[in-house]
Amino acid sequence: MLEQFKEQFVGYEIYVGLTDEGRELLAELGDQYLISCVKPLVLAYPRKRLCLTLTSQDREPLLELNKVPSDDGFQFLFSNVGTIIMQPQEDAHGYDVERMVVLPSVEYYRSSNKFEMLHMGSRLRKVLGKTYYGLYRETPLSLDTYRQWRATKSYNALNFQPLPALKPLGKINSRKSVPEQKVMWVAMHWLENGGAESWGFEQARQAKQAGFKVLVTVDRCAPQRLYNKMSEIADEIFLAAATFKDRDWSPFARHFVEKYGVTHLHIHHSLAAYDLAQRLRLVYPYLRVEDSTHIIEYRNGGFVGDSIHQSASIDLHHVISPDLLDRYLDSGVDPAKVVFAPLTGFTYSGEIAPVETKQLAKPIRVGFAGRYSLQKRPFLFLYLARLLSSTAPGQFEFYMQGSGELEAIISKLVKRLKLQNTIKFLPWGSMDDFLQKVDVLMIPSENEGLTLTSLEADAHAVLIMSADVGSQRSVVAPQMLLPLQGVALVKAAAAKLKRLAAQPQFYQQQLSEQRALISKIRDLQSASEFFAEHYQQIVEPQEAPSSKVEDKKKTKAAKSAAKA
Repeated sequence: MLEQFKEQFVGYEIYVGLTDEGRELLAELGDQYLISCVKPLVLAYPRKRLCLTLTSQDREPLLELNKVPSDDGFQFLFSNVGTIIMQPQEDAHGYDVERMVVLPSVEYYRSSNKFEMLHMGSRLRKVLGKTYYGLYRETPLSLDTYRQWRATKSYNALNFQPLPALKPLGKINSRKSVPEQKVMWVAMHWLENGGAESWGFEQARQAKQAGFKVLVTVDRCAPQRLYNKMSEIADEIFLAAATFKDRDWSPFARHFVEKYGVTHLHIHHSLAAYDLAQRLRLVYPYLRVEDSTHIIEYRNGGFVGDSIHQSASIDLHHVISPDLLDRYLDSGVDPAKVVFAPLTGFTYSGEIAPVETKQLAKPIRVGFAGRYSLQKRPFLFLYLARLLSSTAPGQFEFYMQGSGELEAIISKLVKRLKLQNTIKFLPWGSMDDFLQKVDVLMIPSENEGLTLTSLEADAHAVLIMSADVGSQRSVVAPQMLLPLQGVALVKAAAAKLKRLAAQPQFYQQQLSEQRALISKIRDLQSASEFFAEHYQQIVEPQEAPSSKVEDKKKTKAAKSAAKA
């Protein structure tokens, strides 16, 4: 590790001390992982002495210690496993930079760990966080009723508008020139499993194949379990979230863009990149900024809201669903900037199973696959299994595949509802294998965009039953859509499943309607196809790009096709 530090950080005297736990942890994470944590801080503060304390946490989510006041009393949540001092061989300039390097424990990195709803700030907020967590553990249906009422109220009040565009007055002694090499900055939320992250990896791969140098940043502190997978694509990775305070992003971005000659930025749910977009475009007007968005958060719009607000500084918005297309156009974003390209093709490339010959098993096999997280609401699947096992015994089998921060809560709830012998729990594995085992896929999420699991399920001729959220109505048969509110969702799902069991022809009818909807999505140009052509045009331009009028016509045609 010291040899790799020496090669990476030329011009520094480096001192490293590790505890036994620290040695074990870095053996698990790998030397490059730690270098990727330190590298952003070295770039942000050249010629400064860095004093770094390595910390290990066994809680989920990781607490971003650099953003917590030193007197906030969180010391019990982590242990010090090492120290790194980096002294510039030339005279250090200015003050020392002291930071924590936030790392997951070995156990946490290998799997999920205990989940805590702790809020930074006042003691009252901490108490409320613990109370909220207790309610979720003991009475999830009651808490969900409140959550959905609050979410719906907030969602109906959302009103996105693009911020006014900056109009530069002119350049004063500017010597910046357009770099010759094509360099892509891919700004990710984190390197963890998820549908949005799957597309982030695919987009980075497309850029790499087209000839870009690919640099990846993350701005959410997490175990980054897919670090090694991304290292197979990216030229360099910067785990900035492990060490940064919010104020560190601005000096980092300046040195980052200039050192590497960044010419393109693609944003995947990166709050830091959205915050920087306006000033980056002002200083580096040649920088092309694009983004991909997947889901509208109920309470504040989330990354979609940030994307629309910063639209004047963004050249192209890639949206993955008709619902998002409507939102951007209705918010006044220039239609020529918006591209609707669904995420078809890159997660499953096998044969599409025919629905006409699909035989419904007896008992009917119902499945849930996904993260055990607040958004996915896996506890609703447990209540559905309890209701059907008591009111329609022997007619259904239940399968769950997943893991996540609510794993401990789910385990306790299974015991309390006495479902140990009712639900078959499967470890994370191939979605193809999972979908071979089920007839109906349940998606009880409180919020989604247009789920990749829906597209994969249909490819295996599996019927989708989903909460009516986001753009799920674009891929789910109308009669298989479920209300958002938890109790109503469970009751409606149970009634529909009983009808499927009693009327096999009803199952075939719903499957055929689902296939018709998803076929329209598959007929559109996929995101992979669009960006393959788009990047080839950038790297090897052969003809003039289409006019804005033509782009508007294409967008209108795609919107009409999706709504048809």
